[in-house]
Amino acid sequence: MRTMDKNRKFNGTRLIAILANTFWMMVISASVMKPLQAQEVEGKQRILVLTDITPKDREPDDYQSMIRLLVHSNMFEIEGIISTTSCWLREGLYTEILYDLIDKYSLVRENLLKHESGFPEPDYLKSIIREGNDGYGMEDVSMEEESMGFRHIIEVVDRPDPRPVWVLVWGGANTLAQAVYYLENIRGRQTTERFLKKVRIYEIQGQDDAGPWICHRYPDTFWLRCHMMNKGMSRRMDRDLFPEAYGGNEEVVSPAWWEENIMNNHGVLGDDYPMAKYKFEGDSPSLFYLMPVGLNDPEQPWQGSWGGRFQKEKTNKVSGAVAKKEMNQKSMSLCNPYFMYAPGGDTWDYPGGINTPYVDNIFASLFRWRESFQAEFAARMDWCTREYNAANHPPVVTLIGDSKRSAVSGEEVILNATAFDPDGDKLDFIWFMYPEAGTYRRELKFPNYGDSQLKLIAPEVEGLAEIHIILQVTDCGDPALTRYKRVILEVRPK
Repeated sequence: MRTMDKNRKFNGTRLIAILANTFWMMVISASVMKPLQAQEVEGKQRILVLTDITPKDREPDDYQSMIRLLVHSNMFEIEGIISTTSCWLREGLYTEILYDLIDKYSLVRENLLKHESGFPEPDYLKSIIREGNDGYGMEDVSMEEESMGFRHIIEVVDRPDPRPVWVLVWGGANTLAQAVYYLENIRGRQTTERFLKKVRIYEIQGQDDAGPWICHRYPDTFWLRCHMMNKGMSRRMDRDLFPEAYGGNEEVVSPAWWEENIMNNHGVLGDDYPMAKYKFEGDSPSLFYLMPVGLNDPEQPWQGSWGGRFQKEKTNKVSGAVAKKEMNQKSMSLCNPYFMYAPGGDTWDYPGGINTPYVDNIFASLFRWRESFQAEFAARMDWCTREYNAANHPPVVTLIGDSKRSAVSGEEVILNATAFDPDGDKLDFIWFMYPEAGTYRRELKFPNYGDSQLKLIAPEVEGLAEIHIILQVTDCGDPALTRYKRVILEVRPK
């Protein structure tokens, strides 16, 4: 009996110890895993970046955008970073700058991983750096070209991955054109068409004649040309140009904001972030377009996103930074016509804005989201130096039910969502209609827009109408971070 009692006492004590140990292991695990569980990044896009990066004392625009890419790098599957020329850099490449920036990123990556998973290894990022064509435009495209950049583009697109590859063109596109030219001569036109069906392009301004050449020869190419719209990113600093581009919250793109939230006391990347010479980060809208924050489907450019909104139908001869008179006669004869997706205007009212309400304004389709994408950047620069509990993290939003709904005019529609904040912050819910993204353009007012549930009556329509309803969830952290869900409601007449 004593033996049994002794054993029972021992077993009970041991059981208590085991349970206590298990409890604390769960607490510790939850603490360690919290950034991973609450902040898994889903819906990543495969990307290749073509950049005309130069020393930051020459033109810091790409340098700034590359720092933003690095601190957001877990939002994408980066498969190539290629240095290129452009109309601002007609010869020569500065590939060594990319290696230097990744060395600086390596000093903050460990801290970034305390906040979210998936930040790529510095050695991996270095392994996918390539040099593109070192001459300018289509004049430098030939079968004699031996750059590793165009070969890497072919290799990435050829991989047995069914997902599309997004080519983000921050400078000129002639390295991509070199890949197309090479494939056409080696594999033939049909194979090249299949190759381009896997490619999506978001081009900033059109900085050489390569885009028109590709789109003329292969008119089905998915090509977004962000001409001018990217000027809604921030105000030009050296002189007042495009006053219609000034709008939204100007404070979050002021030099003072950048100094406080990005440059000062934010680690080595903040120390390295240069003040703008002309304007800040004209190339970053290509990143915003693909950030998986729940706002848009990148395959449907007319939906609207942090990276702006594009028209539903392609347009012939979308303007670029390269004036047509600069394109030689041979190039012009090879490029006409060419069709691309051009920016589409938004109508938006910002209280206290310079020109509000903005009506059919292509810049508004980008700067209307400025507070959100700038807050995202500020938070991630905090992550470079702060512990998890000393920084803010975005809310996680779940839409209950399908994202595509249907109703008959006069029918009640109920939309529900749930959300939680990994930091325990209070959440603000806002439902709003995005008229330009759909086919129904009349204003719809949502009386209970501030709740996680939205009730509305399907409006009267004469034919089938599509209504895009956005749920915006913002936490009360510092900086306040936002995520979205979109519901596409098809309404039929009675």
